[in-house]
Amino acid sequence: MIKITTIEQYVVGKCANPKKYQLEDVFISEFHVNSKRDIAQFLIDSYSLGELTSIKHTSSKHILEFTTQLFDQSIQLRANIIYDV
Repeated sequence: MIKITTIEQYVVGKCANPKKYQLEDVFISEFHVNSKRDIAQFLIDSYSLGELTSIKHTSSKHILEFTTQLFDQSIQLRANIIYDV
């Protein structure tokens, strides 16, 4: 199992300090995950976050950062990944 924790969501815009929203932790079976893109798509589908725009691949193995497009808003998410739970 993989546990996704500390999921922070905020809308990307012109605001200097955007309001962050904390989402519930999620467990994912390793059977469904081959990459960070799969984890991001799982979170998008779970929380109805729109369409995946980009994933930051330069972050550490245990950090997931990606951007989605929902209607006319860009939403950025950041989460911690705990493998082998």
